[in-house]
Amino acid sequence: MIVSGLSDEQRNVVHAPLNALSVIACAGSGKTKTAVHRLEKIKYALTNTRSHVALLSFSNIAVDTFKKTYLEISSNSQGPRGLNRVTIDTVDGFITSHIIRPHAHRTMGCSKIPFLVDGSEPFLLNKELKFWYELPSGEKRPVEGSEINNVTVDFDGRGFNFKYKYHNSVYIINNGLLVTKRLGCIGAYTHELGKFWALKSLCEQENILSLIVNRYPHIIVDEAQDISLFHQYILELFAEKGTNLSLVGDPCQAIYEFSGATGQFIVDHDSSVNVHSLPLTTNYRSIPEILSVANSISKRNDVAFRNRISEGHGAYYVAYETNDHQKLISIFEKKLQSLNLSVENSAVLYRGNADIQRLNDFSKNLGIGKIKLFSSAALYRDVHLDYFTAFQLVSRAVIGLLKDVPDNILSSILKSDSNIVAKSMREDLWCFTRSTETGLPSAHLKASTEWHACLKNNLFLLLANLEEKYKYTKINNFSGNIKKTKLIDYPLAPDMAFNLESSTSIRVTTVHKVKGESLDGVLYIAKKDQIHALLDGVSTELGRIGYVAVTRAKDLFVLAVPKIIIKELSPRLDSIGFKKWNE
Repeated sequence: MIVSGLSDEQRNVVHAPLNALSVIACAGSGKTKTAVHRLEKIKYALTNTRSHVALLSFSNIAVDTFKKTYLEISSNSQGPRGLNRVTIDTVDGFITSHIIRPHAHRTMGCSKIPFLVDGSEPFLLNKELKFWYELPSGEKRPVEGSEINNVTVDFDGRGFNFKYKYHNSVYIINNGLLVTKRLGCIGAYTHELGKFWALKSLCEQENILSLIVNRYPHIIVDEAQDISLFHQYILELFAEKGTNLSLVGDPCQAIYEFSGATGQFIVDHDSSVNVHSLPLTTNYRSIPEILSVANSISKRNDVAFRNRISEGHGAYYVAYETNDHQKLISIFEKKLQSLNLSVENSAVLYRGNADIQRLNDFSKNLGIGKIKLFSSAALYRDVHLDYFTAFQLVSRAVIGLLKDVPDNILSSILKSDSNIVAKSMREDLWCFTRSTETGLPSAHLKASTEWHACLKNNLFLLLANLEEKYKYTKINNFSGNIKKTKLIDYPLAPDMAFNLESSTSIRVTTVHKVKGESLDGVLYIAKKDQIHALLDGVSTELGRIGYVAVTRAKDLFVLAVPKIIIKELSPRLDSIGFKKWNE
């Protein structure tokens, strides 16, 4: 097998012995290309066997990139071409297709293929299917069906613990296992509960483990720092049974600690006696000035491949007034343009959605319940041009307004199931989602008057059509579910991203949402605790979030510091390589 266009480090990974492997890879190190070449190498070595090899990651975007890159590489390969005997999927997708859908029904005690729920299913109103959580005062409250995806489960080696995450608080659920089993009896699970059923199925049905390991003697996991505890337990079962597990990732980028993903699994794997360990230390993304700051934060010695091509490029800090983010963003956008950097391929980053919501302050005006689903759908379609997310939200809302529908109808619609009724309803709901005249009204209409009245009228027509075609009728409290509570008489979608006076077009998002991306320029608007954590290194999740923000930038990184603390922090910022930004 001939491998070209790879560095010596990357080539070492591709040609490493075909056993368990660990690759600690810095940001921008070309992991995608390296992992795909490694995948092709393993497949080529298995040509005369019936074995398969899997490459797994944690996002559909990553999976699509892997597939595209793999097909390009395999077309020039000496061995079998295409995806034959190769599986490229998300970790959850692999677990679903190889454990949950074909086998978990026996452990769950249901008579049909398990299906994913999202919280809008009418059967979740059944009091027997309610999770109950306990407040510090001792008061017990039910978890509403729409909140079921905020129910989490972990395993401490002795038993399963169920919790409910609400805003920034976590509450103990006292009937978690009971309700999970009741949902299992009808085949219902969430992404979180699916991991529970997958692990339980592997433990109770030993033949499943043998089948998977025999079929997949090699599994590569990209972004391995994001492996949660449940994923870890499942992968460890595979490894103990004989699968050669290869983990590729960067512990410094472990920013999903809330799901138990601390990055420790790949660190432990890297130091295991029977695991071959290799590094990727060349950063092909960031210029030296940015990488130098990143190295100071992470205590690494990664090497920059690129050089700075403009005097204005580099890593800077700037003071900002906490009540005037928009001014800073506008200045940053103009600076990008003056440096010939792409505004479209740059971003303004915040620690979390709460910061963006405080800036926008739109979410409180989107209504409640089903109306909030419809209004959010309108925004996704008309502002973000994200028709698929809009379709998902519309489907959840509409199915939640119908009674006597099959328990798995929403899952069938969203998964493009071949079921005739689901297929036909999918077409109806797509038509409703796309049309601003006969379906989901424009987000540019005044919300509480024009938009709501139009939606209500169009919903009556849609539901009448669904009743005629499928015999599904409206729920009894239909009117109560489509009230205009918390809508205001103002368009759902303002003229621009922030306010009516705004003229910026740059993307404003969170650090988590740009993980894996390469951006021309990054403005990270941070608070005091976030900056201190960044300066203290990557020992905390907050520090690692700052590190991820820095390492997204190719040519320009600007850290925005609250003006009130700029004097206090300037010496430390200077000491790790930041320069003061002259606006």
